[in-house]
Amino acid sequence: MRRRQGQATADQFAARHLAVAHDPVLVDKLLAEYGIADAQRIDLDRMARPFAGVEFDGPEHFHRVVTDCSGWTSPRRGKGIWPARSKRPGHPARPARLGPAAVDFGGLRGESHRDDFLGAFNPVNTMLSAGPPAFRVEQTCALIETGVLVVVGPALHVGCEPDGFLLSSPQVRGSGRVVPTLIDARIRGRTCTPTPRR
Repeated sequence: MRRRQGQATADQFAARHLAVAHDPVLVDKLLAEYGIADAQRIDLDRMARPFAGVEFDGPEHFHRVVTDCSGWTSPRRGKGIWPARSKRPGHPARPARLGPAAVDFGGLRGESHRDDFLGAFNPVNTMLSAGPPAFRVEQTCALIETGVLVVVGPALHVGCEPDGFLLSSPQVRGSGRVVPTLIDARIRGRTCTPTPRR
């Protein structure tokens, strides 16, 4: 809006958008009024969890989608290495890193702090505003492509087997893998579902 119609109009639009942001119908009307009905919508939850509700035919399919999402292409395919786009979506959320300042000094009630801030906002903010540098994403994708690194899949399930731990994803067909060692290194706010011991 600032680029198209100037700072004053952008400020006016921002104030009006804030007042109707809770209602998608009113937001649509506002966007149409300002001539930006075709503007790409930002869905922070979708950006933070791009695989939510998606099923994959198998590990290879999932790995292909992961490396495509990262913006990385193998030099062996003759396309060179494209700078990873994985951190770009996080830019709109970077100001939200100031979120903790908003809850200091008892600024939220206990229930809201637990459910809204820690339970809803913080996991999305963490996924969007923090992450590895582009060259680490490139290295990770290279390890996936060469088979050194296997990413099991979303909504990780952990079970016990006689010779180790069974890792599987309900969204990736045939994803089950047994590993001898398990290290819990999850980002706070993200969960994996333990499977009952057999």
